[in-house]
Amino acid sequence: MTKKAWKKVKTKQNIFFKKRRISRTDIKKSLLTFVVVGGGFSGIETVGALNDFVRETIATFYKNIDGKDVRVVPIEGEDKIMNEADSELGTFVLKRLEERGVEFILNTFVDSASKDHIRLASGITIPTYTVVWTGV
Repeated sequence: MTKKAWKKVKTKQNIFFKKRRISRTDIKKSLLTFVVVGGGFSGIETVGALNDFVRETIATFYKNIDGKDVRVVPIEGEDKIMNEADSELGTFVLKRLEERGVEFILNTFVDSASKDHIRLASGITIPTYTVVWTGV
């Protein structure tokens, strides 16, 4: 890319950030936050695959991104995950995924979702550009 073309890209990025009034750090955090709604089999399988894929891809191809900045956040309305299975399996899976960096939000329902955030019924807003809905 030529210097002139790169200047155009940087100018467009600066205009984008000024219009939205958000910092580059905030946008980076939002882009590295992945929310999965629903803690059943489909949701937990998605969480595991997404977490592994994103973290391995960053470690292999994106050396300038710290893996600690990645957030995979499953949201479940019940007090446990995988209600279809026995509670021991759900507890085991929860602990394993937490060891791998997954942040669980239990006993909370999603109130709304938009293109750049998700709002929980408790009033908490999670900035994200990726929402996977596996809930009912």
